[in-house]
Amino acid sequence: MSELTIANNLPTNYSVVGRFKKSFDNMWDYFGSVEAITFKVSSDIRLFGMGMYGDGGQFKASLKLFRLRNGDDQLRKLIASIDKVIYEAHPPKTIAPVSFREPILIQANIWHTISAQITKPTNKKSYRTGNGWYGNVESDGVMFTFRDSLGIADNGSSVFQGQIPELYFQVSIVE
Repeated sequence: MSELTIANNLPTNYSVVGRFKKSFDNMWDYFGSVEAITFKVSSDIRLFGMGMYGDGGQFKASLKLFRLRNGDDQLRKLIASIDKVIYEAHPPKTIAPVSFREPILIQANIWHTISAQITKPTNKKSYRTGNGWYGNVESDGVMFTFRDSLGIADNGSSVFQGQIPELYFQVSIVE
């Protein structure tokens, strides 16, 4: 299993795919529930990490990456996790990058789910959320398809809204 840490170990030449058209303040709260999004890609990639909303204060999260068998949320295999990661972004920056220690191979046309159980800073009451989804997004020649994570998310996150606005990747080169 790969551990996740605060970013800063992202390579200099990575690509970003964003899944929301807008972000809003004062729209989300955390109650110990699980945020998750499921995705697949049209070409093999190396996934370096994800962006998490974290504007103002120190957030903590337990993060997991699953590979789904036959696209079924119930038939999942844990391929990376960390019990606790700390991240923050100070306005005007609203997205904090969180990265794996090592990139994870994501094979084309296989569904994966990223989940996060987030703990908020004690002085914050509500937080930023993404909204206005892109179901299919092309970045660096790779088509990303997003869908709800029905078997994992239990906080209202979906393709329409949530706390994971970006994924950081490189197209995988077959050697």
